Amino acid sequence: PESGIREREFEFMLEKAIGNLPEKTRAVFILNAFEGLSYEQIATTLDIKKGTVSSRLHWARKHLIQALDMDR
Repeated sequence: PESGIREREFEFMLEKAIGNLPEKTRAVFILNAFEGLSYEQIATTLDIKKGTVSSRLHWARKHLIQALDMDR
């Protein structure tokens, strides 16, 4: 039971942290992490450069780690 509670708490925290990302960054993160799109596919879908995809994903991951306090 305790592990189920922790899992639900983590899911809630993750959902909240993703929701707090800027819209453009959140879109890139969701397309990669949940939809499984490659950097190239995301760039084509959103009509942005592959480098922009890379930098937004880096920024999103960095901020999600901080929001979830996973680096401690």
